[in-house]
Amino acid sequence: MRILLVNTRHYRGGGDSSYTFNLAELLTDKGHEIAFFAMQDDRNLHDMNSDLFVSHIDFREVNRDKSITNGLRVLGRVIYSTEARSKFSQILDRFAPDIVHLQNIHSHLSPSIIFEAKHRGIPVVWTLHDYKLVCPNTNFLDNTTGEICEFCASGRFYQAALRRCKKGSLLASAMASVEAPRWNR
Repeated sequence: MRILLVNTRHYRGGGDSSYTFNLAELLTDKGHEIAFFAMQDDRNLHDMNSDLFVSHIDFREVNRDKSITNGLRVLGRVIYSTEARSKFSQILDRFAPDIVHLQNIHSHLSPSIIFEAKHRGIPVVWTLHDYKLVCPNTNFLDNTTGEICEFCASGRFYQAALRRCKKGSLLASAMASVEAPRWNR
């Protein structure tokens, strides 16, 4: 089976990337063909498809200069990235996977890649490593008190903006509130 593994990072930089590389090794040992799709980064491991990885974006760096232009740039990337869909389409053409296995694709790769796989009739499996689809802050915790927070449960994502859940910032929380329904769908 030809399996396309998708994760934002293509270097060992956290649990999601370690899991992805370990899974790739296991699947390869079982005789499957593996390819990767990720974001470009100087820390990435060498990959024959890296020319199709999406351009690097560091949201912390972009958000240091708070402006409407930067806010729109970030929002455009996280809601629907035309670059990600285009490059994903190219890797689908090049590798022709039987299945796509998503890991941590939040924000940097966007749900646009899922639409491309669906458009082509390629099955998608998504291993969730956090609560992003139901909690814009990803962890069901109130950043101020550290207590469990379920204000966004049942799709009430506007609560994240009202409560400034994302980094204590109204702007970041509002953007997460706008992003959440798209991801949830």
